[in-house]
Amino acid sequence: MGQNICTDYLGDWYVLFYTQECVECVRLQARWEAVGAQLKSRLNIGRVNIASTGAATARRFLVSNVPGFILFKQGKMYRYHLHKYDVNSLVDFAVKLYKNVNSENVPLPKSSLNDFTVMIGNYLEENQWLTYLGTVTFVIGLLGSVLFGYFKKPIENKKSKKDNRKMK
Repeated sequence: MGQNICTDYLGDWYVLFYTQECVECVRLQARWEAVGAQLKSRLNIGRVNIASTGAATARRFLVSNVPGFILFKQGKMYRYHLHKYDVNSLVDFAVKLYKNVNSENVPLPKSSLNDFTVMIGNYLEENQWLTYLGTVTFVIGLLGSVLFGYFKKPIENKKSKKDNRKMK
C-alpha cells in the first residue's frame, strides 16, 4: 500500500486517508488490509498519511477529516461519507454503492505556489488567532504611519530659505 496517489496509474484506486494520531484510523489498519485482500483483483488499495508525506495529496483532494475514503474509478472520484467502517461496508461501497454517490472530477495536481498558498490558508483557518494578530498589527501600523505623517514637522528646503532671506 503506497503513500502516493496518481490517477494516471493503471486501474482504479480505493484510498484511506489517515493520521497516526487518529485512534479510529489506527484501529482501521487491519480492516483496511482485509478490504484490500477482498478487492485485490478488482482495484488497487492505498493509504495516505495526511499529516506527513501525504499532506499535499490531501490538499489536492480536499481531505481534512480522517479517516477519509475516496474511490477513484474510471477518471472520477467518489467520497465515502458513511461512518460504518466494517469490512463489508467498505467493500460494498467500492463494488456497487459508489453509484449512489455524486461523482467528482479528479482535480489536477496543484502547482507548488498554489499548494503553498492553500497550505497557508489551511494553517490560518486552523489558527485564527494569527489572522486576528495580523489584522491588529496592520491597523496599528497604518494608524502609526498616518499619525507620524500628520505630526511630522515639514522640513523647509534650503533653497526656499535663501529665497526668503533675499526678499528681506
